[in-house]
Amino acid sequence: MSDDAWPVPESLPRLEELSFSGDGYHRGDVQLAFDAFYRHTAQLGASLRALRPPPEQVWTVPRYEVPPRGVSGVVVRFAAEAALIISVAVIAGVYRFHPLVIVGLMAAAFLITALSEWLASKSSFVPPVFAFLPPQGESEEFTIVATPREEGVFH
Repeated sequence: MSDDAWPVPESLPRLEELSFSGDGYHRGDVQLAFDAFYRHTAQLGASLRALRPPPEQVWTVPRYEVPPRGVSGVVVRFAAEAALIISVAVIAGVYRFHPLVIVGLMAAAFLITALSEWLASKSSFVPPVFAFLPPQGESEEFTIVATPREEGVFH
């Protein structure tokens, strides 16, 4: 950034530059000196505000985490489906069923497994509207912490 971008403050009047009258310094010169001083401090304040980093903002929102449980329902469902298909195949092989009967039994086992998976996928679906609502019985907690903005030195 070049030095041209910053405003150059006017020089403040020196005490020697103020005119002196019988009672003291000339009132108009003193008033001009005070005005120049206030303008100078206002420019310094504006420069400091421009150099100051923006205020920090911290947003905290509640987290909705399900507490960990024992064995997941997916694992249990997968084990039951695998056990069904394996047991149907083993029983059909041990009793030496006709090949068309074995194909029919395996197709029925597959359809039962597919139906089970389809029902499980429908039961775990949560519509987007309800996905971010807090559980019933808990209140919403939203904490907004922000550094207060400081106003200028001169108003």
